[in-house]
This record gives sequence, structure tokens and C-alpha cells, in this order.
Amino acid sequence: TYGIDFITTRLYFLYGHGLSQTVSSVEEAFKPPVHPISVLYLFITKALKNEKLKIEKGGDSELDYTYIKDAAHGVVLAYLTKNPPHKIYNISSGRSYTLKYLAKIVNDYVGYEAIDIGSGQVEGWPKRAKYLDISLANKELGYYPRYGLENGVREYMTILKNEIKLQ
Repeated sequence: TYGIDFITTRLYFLYGHGLSQTVSSVEEAFKPPVHPISVLYLFITKALKNEKLKIEKGGDSELDYTYIKDAAHGVVLAYLTKNPPHKIYNISSGRSYTLKYLAKIVNDYVGYEAIDIGSGQVEGWPKRAKYLDISLANKELGYYPRYGLENGVREYMTILKNEIKLQ
């Protein structure tokens, strides 16, 4: 209408260093509506402090988590693309992961079973698509996640581990 050239990126459930997180208890993290990134942050910080978490249910709840560096990479690619055929691109990992799998990544990093989560769904879990289709961003922007969940969580845990030592 106004001749403004634009491009939009749709980011999904960002996590990583620099994003503020404040949850400190299971009750706080799992209180509906549940914020999945707060759950991830709780898993990581408790494990790094050698505190075990036993959560009765929720391990089958799943979503697409996007590491902040993957999101930044996708946004830069969108910005640098001249005359893209489309104007909206999904930037995420492009697949869903269960909380049980997330707990496994955290447990593998610390070397013991810090997070024990039972099967089932989390009450108050976001009622959104489990993942975003990133095929258009792959094809037209050349976007592919460089970190993904496993490497992103490990790098994020390393950063937080160093911060916890400083406190």
C-alpha cells in the first residue's frame, strides 16, 4: 500500500544467553500458562547447581526450541537477501523436542540424572504448533540451524556454568 519494502522473520521459543530468566522452582516454572523456556532454564540451573529435580509428568510435552545464535543467523540472512520472493520466513530449529529429551541433554552435560521427568503432558503447555516449517527459509535464505538443540543447550550451559561460578 505504501511502497515500503519489508521482510519478517517468525522466531519460535528462543533460549540462550542474554535472555532474562527468573524462575527458581518447579511450581513457578510449571504454573499455567507454562513458559517452555522457563522450564528449560530451570532444568539447566538446577543441574548446574547439583540439585536434582523430580517431576511427576510432562516428559511428552514438546515444542521447537531455537537457540539465540541460530535466530540471529536467520534474521541476518533475511536482512541480507535482496528482493526475496516471499516476505515472511520461519526461523527455528524446524523440529520438535520432548521435555524428556531436553532433560537427557541436560543430564548428559552434567554427567548424572539431575532431571527426572515422567511421561504425560504438562498442564498449561502452549497450544501452538509443535514446530515451525523452515523449508522456505532453507530454500530462499539458505538458513539452516547451525547449533540445533543439543549444541545450543550445551553452549548455553557452559556459559551459565561460568556465571554460576562467579556468583
